[in-house]
Amino acid sequence: MDIMRVLPFGDREHFYVKSHDLIRHPYVSPFYATYEHFPPMLVQTGTAERLYDEGKRCAKSHRVANAGRHTPTRLEIYEEMPHVWQALTFLPSAKEALRRTSLFIVDVWQHASNNSDNNAANNTATALKDWYLKIDTHGKATTLPW
Repeated sequence: MDIMRVLPFGDREHFYVKSHDLIRHPYVSPFYATYEHFPPMLVQTGTAERLYDEGKRCAKSHRVANAGRHTPTRLEIYEEMPHVWQALTFLPSAKEALRRTSLFIVDVWQHASNNSDNNAANNTATALKDWYLKIDTHGKATTLPW
């Protein structure tokens, strides 16, 4: 899929990047990135999100690139949520997304603290878990297969 055909940049692309050639640079668009040796990743996207498919693709690419490492990929799909709904803090789904974001940060931080170089050298490092969830408008989560 060519993202240039999906996103109607037209004359507005210069607001985002100075050169048309840079649109496909992985630092500009995660769509073109490789995720090998990335840190743990949490992707939250809504089913009403314009970049819904790209968010799912990003998470799945990260998961494949880091298979076998202690690097989790967490993908959370929020029903009926648009782009940047987390900023709409009056929505229950936004509160749930922010709560889950803070839990992810704590989980990664605690994992890093518990798995010091000594533990890694002794093969006692614990793995963080991947997950793929769909969360309804009431905050109920359902686990989905990757």
